[in-house]
Amino acid sequence: MNEFLPRLIIFVLVIGALYWFFPDAERDETGAIVSEGDLGTESLRMGDCFNNPSLSDLEGSETKDVATVSAIPCALPHDFEIYALSDRLFDQSNYPGEEVITLTANEYCVIEFEKFIGINTQDSILSFVFMFPTKDAWDLGNRLTTCAVDHSLGKKLEGSSRGSGI
Repeated sequence: MNEFLPRLIIFVLVIGALYWFFPDAERDETGAIVSEGDLGTESLRMGDCFNNPSLSDLEGSETKDVATVSAIPCALPHDFEIYALSDRLFDQSNYPGEEVITLTANEYCVIEFEKFIGINTQDSILSFVFMFPTKDAWDLGNRLTTCAVDHSLGKKLEGSSRGSGI
């Protein structure tokens, strides 16, 4: 019992230091991100902007596990902007498999891309990535599919891409 208290204090100090050195992004009263910081992918909202080099490097149908991103105010240069989110694309309780999820998410993101940007994906210099739940996340109840626009040539975006038509 005597060893428990010092270990608990060390644990609390380590966790506190992690939060201090790696602050979370902050939002204003409207929900807009106003300061840079880490943000869990499940906390992303429509219009949020972020950087994540590991997503920028994806090619074709390549996938990557991402739990957090570096959220940033959209007024600053950024890699991605969230343009669509849905937790209603899948109504089954059993995990449908990565192939079904990626096909469904891709279709959803293509449709929503044109609504958001104002031009279809084939004619745009912008492209998109999407995030979907892993089997483990699915088993915990996560059904969220998130679509994010980026520049097809890897350039930084500035401001919102909504209605840009590019």
